[in-house]
This record gives sequence, C-alpha cells and structure tokens, in this order.
Amino acid sequence: MIDRLTALLKQEKVKNFLFFSSASFIGALIGVITLRSFTSYMDPSEFGIWSFALTFNSFIAAFIVLDLHSYFLIEATKATYSRKELLQSLLTFSFVWSIISTLLFLLIGFLCFHRLFEQINFFPYIFYILISNLFMGFSQFLLIVYRIENKPFYYFLFSVFQSVFAILFSLLVVVYFLHDAEGRIIGYSVGMLASGLVALLILAVFYSFRFRIDRSLIKKALAFSAPLIPYAIATLSMDFLDRIFIEEYSTTQELGLFGLANQINTIVYFIFISLIRVYEPSMIGWIHQREHERLSSFSIKYNFLLVVATVSLMLVSGFIVFYLTNAKYYDSVEVGIKMSPYFYLKSISMLLLTILVSGSKTIKTMYISIFMLGLYAALGFPLVPIYGIDGMILIKTVVTAIGCVVIFSYMGNRKAYMKMGLILLASTIAVVLITFVIHRFNIYF
Repeated sequence: MIDRLTALLKQEKVKNFLFFSSASFIGALIGVITLRSFTSYMDPSEFGIWSFALTFNSFIAAFIVLDLHSYFLIEATKATYSRKELLQSLLTFSFVWSIISTLLFLLIGFLCFHRLFEQINFFPYIFYILISNLFMGFSQFLLIVYRIENKPFYYFLFSVFQSVFAILFSLLVVVYFLHDAEGRIIGYSVGMLASGLVALLILAVFYSFRFRIDRSLIKKALAFSAPLIPYAIATLSMDFLDRIFIEEYSTTQELGLFGLANQINTIVYFIFISLIRVYEPSMIGWIHQREHERLSSFSIKYNFLLVVATVSLMLVSGFIVFYLTNAKYYDSVEVGIKMSPYFYLKSISMLLLTILVSGSKTIKTMYISIFMLGLYAALGFPLVPIYGIDGMILIKTVVTAIGCVVIFSYMGNRKAYMKMGLILLASTIAVVLITFVIHRFNIYF
C-alpha cells in the first residue's frame, strides 16, 4: 500500500495537482489556526467591521480589476498575440487603471460613504483596504503565467507567500499594535501591497516585463471583459446586500457572528474556486476541442469532492469555532451550518459560469448574474425585515439554486452534460437534507 502511494505521488500529474490545489488549502488552514488569536483581541463588533470592509473591497475590486486576466488566460492559449505582448499591454493598462480608479473611489468615499453607512467609518477602515488594490494586478497575472506555463511549484510558493504573509502580518499588527479591526485591515493591506511588489519584481526579472500598451489589443480585451464587469459587480452585490440587510436590521455584533460563519464556510469555497482556477486552462482547451465528455467527467469529480468537503465542514464546525476561535463566537456555529447549502451551490455556480466564460459566452454570464441579483433584492428587501438572518440565508440559497439551473440551460451540449446535471441535482438535494439533519439534531463536533 505504501509503495503504491509513493509511486502515485511520484507521477508528474499527481505532483502538479498537489502543488496547484494545496496552496489555497494551506492559506485557508493558516487562516483557521490564527482565528483564535484574532478573535481573542477582536470582539464580534470589530470582526463585523473587518468582514464588512473585506466584502466592500471585493465589490469595488470588480471595477478595478476589469477581469482582464481572464482575457489573458484565454488569448494566451492562442497564437494571435505573443504572451509577452499580451502580458505587457494588459498588465500595464491594469496597473494604470488601478491607480486612477482607486484614487477616484477614495474621493467618492470621503464625500459619500458616511451618508450610506452610519455604523462604519470610511477612515480608517475602508480607506486602508482600498489602498490594498493598487498592485493586485501583478499578483493575479503572475499566478496565471505560472498556470499557463505549468509551473506548479512556483505557483504554490507565491500563492502561499501571498496569503500567509497577509495573515501573519495582520496578526502581528493586531497582537502588538492595534487590537482591533483597524489593525487587521492595515496588516492585510500591507501584506497585499508587498506581495504585489514581489510579483512585479519577478515579472520584470524573469519575464522581461516592461510598461507598454498596444491600444488595439486593449480595445479587444475591454470588449471581451466589458460584460464580465457587470457580472462581477452583480455577483459581489449579492454578498454586499447581506451586509446592508444585517446593518439595517441587526447589530454589528450579529454582523460579526455572520462574518465568522461566512469566513469558516469560505474555507471550502476558496479551495474549490482555486481548484477551478488551476484547471481553467484545461477547461478552455476541452471546450475549444469539443471534448465535452471530459469536461463533464471533471465536473462530476469536482462535485463529489465538494459534497464531501461541505458535509465534513458542517460536522466539525463546532470544533472550529469553539477551539480555534473564542467562546463568545459560538453562536456562529448554527449560522454557519445553515449557510452550507448556499456555499455548496455558490461553488457549483462558479464551476458552471467558468464553463460559460471559457466558451466566450460573457454576455449570457452578465444577464444571468443581473437576473440573480434582481431576484435576490426583490425577495430580500420585503422578507429579510420579517424573517431576519435565517430568511436571508434561505432566500440567497434558493436564488443561487435557480441561478445554477439557468446557467446550465445556457451551456449547450445538453446531451454531453445531462449526466452531470442529474448528479448535481441529486447532490443538491442530498446536501440540503444532510444540513437539515445536522442542524435539527445537533450532529456536529
């Protein structure tokens, strides 16, 4: 048995998979391990501010990133442009735009933020986290280069450095200097800026990156990515609406409990999103070569692992909160379990949307995301004031399930994907039933 395992680990494909997929796992693991230290210094209201700031920044980042890295990933597999030309033009434009847009959002924030959100100050919380976006493009493009060139070890090293450095530097600031949300945000921002500068240095030294722009290339890239901007904004707006609902109808302490439950569930979500990103070049190749059966087979395996991880996380959620955070956060266990079906469906929707985008169906992706946001808002605003957080979680889960059905219907090649669709449907029902049993009978550690 040991000899077989050793032989398996020596295979090139297995080693590559472990390097690519384990980077996010290690980052998530460090995040879980350090939760106890953070929650010891930050009470639920401070954790709620950190959670709000992170979600707000994710929303703003959609305007800053413009999803140009997706265009780079798809075009780099073709022969239309050289990779060097693509990298230089797209990354130069991305960097210039990030500076302009960040300054613009800082100005708008100083003028308008306090009128929209009364419980959270723009400075220092939102100000510092917006600064973290300045060099984000360098890190994103470097990781894509490593994926395209099939360099799993370097991908692993930089991914781990990026996530772990931001977490540990934040911990340093929170423990020794600022024992609150401000310290968490400042540490995170410094960590992201540092990793961006390291990525720029690597790109300049090893990939001869220089600041140059091909205007015709940028026009094509923006035409491709333009529909993805409303898609990203609409998708992130659903998460942002959560914070608006909770801030409006709850307290920052409840926002903190919700934020912790959300962070625990994102452990699995980020790992599986990273898995999609690792296999995205292969998925693009399968679609362009019309190997839909291979894509369906990959999706079924992905779903099986996701179901196992989702159920496992529910079972150990009590242990994670009680032993790895602080006793004052224990009420977040039940919230986290109730959110599990939503995060399962969210991971599935990202898989299906990646298939659409890989097939250059960006317009459909935009329409679907706007439809889901509209449906969530239409149901959420009248019902959340009545049913609270539980109602919000249920509405969001149902909306995401409907979204998955709509996305699947637009994928085409239904014959090739029919088996996958039936398995996803059965798995969704199973996850919902298991969640009910675990929550109803308190079957968690």
